[in-house]
Amino acid sequence: MTLRIHPEARHEFQRAAAYYRTISPALAARFILEVESAFKEIALFPNRFAIKIAPARAKPLDVFPFLVHFFEEENTVHVIAVAHTKRRPGYWLDRIEV
Repeated sequence: MTLRIHPEARHEFQRAAAYYRTISPALAARFILEVESAFKEIALFPNRFAIKIAPARAKPLDVFPFLVHFFEEENTVHVIAVAHTKRRPGYWLDRIEV
């Protein structure tokens, strides 16, 4: 499957990594690896993850309090948010264009 990352989702990812970098470069590196691993898993097995708000599914990160929200469209998986689990639930809904 092709993976497309919404520009705002990419910005959220970068902003969170920058925040973790202020705490520790090693922590930021771990966050980046975990998100990139989530992207790969989503592209390979998108149906493995639960639908949170139709049609979006969510992949929780293992260590960090973030969900990667995405939806499928034909042979493409669209990542629409890298969202902190405790902040503004559903703010990314207007990014779904199906």
